[in-house]
Amino acid sequence: MKENQFTVGNCKIVVVEGDITKIDANAIITPINSNGDWDGGVDNAIFDVARNHFHDQVRGKVIQDLETVFARGKRNMPLNRGNFDNVIFVIDDLKSSLSSVVESGLSSADYHSMEEVLLPAMRTGVVLGQIESSMDEVADQITAGIQRHFVEISDSIIAKITIVIYNNEEFESAIIKRLKKI
Repeated sequence: MKENQFTVGNCKIVVVEGDITKIDANAIITPINSNGDWDGGVDNAIFDVARNHFHDQVRGKVIQDLETVFARGKRNMPLNRGNFDNVIFVIDDLKSSLSSVVESGLSSADYHSMEEVLLPAMRTGVVLGQIESSMDEVADQITAGIQRHFVEISDSIIAKITIVIYNNEEFESAIIKRLKKI
């Protein structure tokens, strides 16, 4: 697995290719919509290793755009065969900027004392074009959300953010280009 590293303040940012469920971390931060239609790539990957353990912690809750739900778990347990402990679901009904989605997830990670988090390549699949029109724009938004988080929470507990890309060279190139500038 090739890896690119950057820093923002005291936080190491790593960009890797691979399966997000196989990377060690305290939490995966991932967007979901508020209507329970959760069948994107990351949702399916989480389901493959943990069945409904994490998604059941969201079902039935009345949640609004940009709210977060911290779904508890523990890696390598019967209910979670992944290498991550928890999932931070950020409600993303495509009404807010992607930078706000990223910032909400990171703020929740800080609140719950998560030192190492995973970010998938958000809005690069079937929703690409509904708000962000290109991979470059997605990369700009993700980078802006990360930067804004560390400006607003200068004493952030987050020590490592791993941006995980699954089979998307265009986005990988775009996000690395942006991260080199911070």
